[in-house]
Parts: sequence; C-alpha cells; structure tokens
Amino acid sequence: DPELLEDIEMLQDAVLAAMNNAVAVVDKTTADEMGRFTAGMPGMGF
Repeated sequence: DPELLEDIEMLQDAVLAAMNNAVAVVDKTTADEMGRFTAGMPGMGF
C-alpha cells in the first residue's frame, strides 16, 4: 500500500505485525512437527 510509505510509524507497525505473525506460524509449525516425532517418547512431549 503506497500510503504506508508516507507514515513511518504505521509502516513500522505493519512490519512488526507481519514479523510477529511469521514467528507465531513458525512456532506452531515447529511444535506440530516436533510433536509428531516425539509423541511416543516419554518426557519428550512438545
């Protein structure tokens, strides 16, 4: 959105929100994948 370039704070907030969303997706995907591999191991549940 070209209007974002006019407002630096709004651009910073948009980038931060996108990064936070990406980190949340990676965390969930990692937990889901690790859960598949550690499901049968005692003490290794993620």
